[in-house]
Amino acid sequence: MRRAMLVWLVLGLVGHAAHAGVAGPSGFITLDAPVPQLLGTSPLSINDHDNIVGFFVSGNPDNPNFGAFYAQSPYSPVTVLAGPAGSIGGGAAGINNAGDIVGNYAVYNASLQTEVVHGFLLPHGGSYLTIDAPNATYTEGVGINNHDTIVGFYYDSPFVNGSPTGPVKAYVDSGGSFTTVQVPLAGTTGTELFGINDQGLATGAYDDASGAPHGFIYNAKIQAFTYLSPPGSAGELGDGNNLGIIPADAEVYDPNSLLGFDPTGYIYDGTTFQPYNLPGEAGTIPYAINDSGHVVGLYVDQSGAIHGFAAVPEPVSAALFGAGLVSLGFARRKLQRSG
Repeated sequence: MRRAMLVWLVLGLVGHAAHAGVAGPSGFITLDAPVPQLLGTSPLSINDHDNIVGFFVSGNPDNPNFGAFYAQSPYSPVTVLAGPAGSIGGGAAGINNAGDIVGNYAVYNASLQTEVVHGFLLPHGGSYLTIDAPNATYTEGVGINNHDTIVGFYYDSPFVNGSPTGPVKAYVDSGGSFTTVQVPLAGTTGTELFGINDQGLATGAYDDASGAPHGFIYNAKIQAFTYLSPPGSAGELGDGNNLGIIPADAEVYDPNSLLGFDPTGYIYDGTTFQPYNLPGEAGTIPYAINDSGHVVGLYVDQSGAIHGFAAVPEPVSAALFGAGLVSLGFARRKLQRSG
């Protein structure tokens, strides 16, 4: 599927229709982790303070194995996070307004002679706490809201030669109480959740019998599903905000693409999907949007390199907004896939 841990604002109307409340892709800030032999950076979450978390992949064997990063804002340096003790891989995926971070980390299990992946919660100013879904052989924490409700996905089947033998399942973790979430449609082969807002509306994707992903919204309070996908035959929903605005991407299989598909970005405004793509780039995936309409995600440039992006108004622009001298232009896991 889509994540397994796998743009910037321009003031004015530049080649796009204006949509209030969403920072536009016409201009953007690139976010790249400051590590040698960087293969790609993927911001996955932005809170209402514009704190950003995500993960990166490096080809440098001497680099830190834990691939999580944090940025206080898009204008601040990208900081590589130290992982849990003994971790040999992983990344960050979600951050709430309190600064609590969720993600995953891998450790080597000597008795099983393989890597085992756990979810984590890193409370602001605290220490790593492990998240494991019941009976899980693999767990990822992906999204967290301001009530500390966590969503993600897991496997409870054995792994053979590094691959799971059963379907991926989503979960909602409310204070340590886990609820498994599986799309009930016939032919569904896997379910993942990528974010949850403060109203308990979680977003994610399920795979059909052919393996193609499709988006859905899950109401955790009443355990109800709404099926919603961007235009095209396959696509997913990202981490939406409390205003019902949801980033999304449509996917067209392409064996020659580094991601395995050609991504096309969208923003769902509560009624329709609006295109959201960085001009001049080969592909865009908007992953998350905060309540101010600020967007983070990844893009593929014309050379095939993968970069993170953020679309957030520059702080020095505030006076221009107040003076009415400018107007706001319109403007959300994939270095690898899971399941």
